[in-house]
Amino acid sequence: WIDGIRKRVDEQSYAVRFTPRKTSSNWSVVNIARVKVLKGEGRMKPAGLAAFSRRRIEKSATYSFENRESAKLSAEQEREFQHHPKAWQFYQNQPPGYRRMSAWWVTSAKRPETRQIRLQRLISHSEAHRRIY
Repeated sequence: WIDGIRKRVDEQSYAVRFTPRKTSSNWSVVNIARVKVLKGEGRMKPAGLAAFSRRRIEKSATYSFENRESAKLSAEQEREFQHHPKAWQFYQNQPPGYRRMSAWWVTSAKRPETRQIRLQRLISHSEAHRRIY
């Protein structure tokens, strides 16, 4: 299940409707670890095991806070950024959290064209001494 809705049936009882996970839903690191614990304790039911086995690996651990190490501009993107010294200096003077977040924003785009557009936007904002967020 992904979430649930509790509704009153009468004065003494209620029903909970659980929404099943879709195959395309994201699986966070927390939920993947929870499955491991529940399996180890023998508490995973067949429906839960089936939902977990249907998950797409590329949709697992995809949140930005789960990918801090990969939230870096590529060498090519850095070179392009460095061609704008004023922008590069501003970017380098920002806190590590902002650099990670903005790098993730650029690199997480699915299409190369979108990554390029986002990089250009980051550069132009940095040249104007403005953050993208």
